[in-house]
Amino acid sequence: MSGLIARRFPYLVSGFILACSTYSASDLATGSSLIDAGGGASGAGAASGSAAHGGKTAAGGAGGNAGAVGGSAVSGSGGVDTAKAGNASAAGEAGMASSGAAGLAGDDAGGSGPVTLKPIGVTVANNTRDVVHEVNPTNSPFSDRCPAGQVLVGFNGTVDATGDPNGKTFLRSAQGICGTLVVSASPPYAVAVAQASPLPMHEIAAAQQQVALCPVNQVMIGFAGRSSSTSWVDSVDVRCAPLTITGTAPKFALAIGTPAVATSIGGFTGGTAFAAADCAAGDLAVGQIIRTSFAGTQLGAFGVQCATASISLGPG
Repeated sequence: MSGLIARRFPYLVSGFILACSTYSASDLATGSSLIDAGGGASGAGAASGSAAHGGKTAAGGAGGNAGAVGGSAVSGSGGVDTAKAGNASAAGEAGMASSGAAGLAGDDAGGSGPVTLKPIGVTVANNTRDVVHEVNPTNSPFSDRCPAGQVLVGFNGTVDATGDPNGKTFLRSAQGICGTLVVSASPPYAVAVAQASPLPMHEIAAAQQQVALCPVNQVMIGFAGRSSSTSWVDSVDVRCAPLTITGTAPKFALAIGTPAVATSIGGFTGGTAFAAADCAAGDLAVGQIIRTSFAGTQLGAFGVQCATASISLGPG
């Protein structure tokens, strides 16, 4: 009987066999073992959704719909699930792309070259060392320093008027003169010196005013002069030197030239000459030390405060 049915109705038997076929869980999830056209389309759609990295999410959804039409609800659900996975993958790729862009931006930000340094000024140290010629230790000395960053460039002084029958030949008063230091903005770098305000005057000013200044663009580094053996300072010779900037980027240095006597204040015939008293190598005169004696009528000691000077560097 079965043989007869098979010969008369071949398609009915085939359909019955297909309807009774069994499928594994993996076959249902992926659609890879489905034979009918609807199931096959569903499987292909689901696979497309699974393999897509965000760019073919719509294909995954279509696969799910096709599975539903083919009669496999499970396969159709797989297509939907796979489409969701495609969305998740797309989000991951977007994150990776964002991270990569941020990394490139970071590289660009940090890719600037080294900063070139150039001389922008002269720095004068806070600590000072005193250089003093002492004649009469009576009374306490006055110590005055120029404003920050400034140095001595000379001295004012006074003596008794020429022809005064009661006049003295020694120095009656002294007053340091400060100056500013400015570095040129472009090479060749040089230090320009400009006269600024004076320090306080000490001793009693006499009638005849004098001034002893360093040559243009030079600074005071010490002094010499004349004095009596035990009483007073007769005269002060201002010793000056030029400043130059040596080296190349990024290593620059301040060089102090050979000191020499510029001009003098005081009486030039009294007492005896005393040896030059200079700041240490690398130091500049930045302040005055003056001791008064005999009720402020004469100088019992004269000196300068010295401080180390160096080049300040900044962006070129």
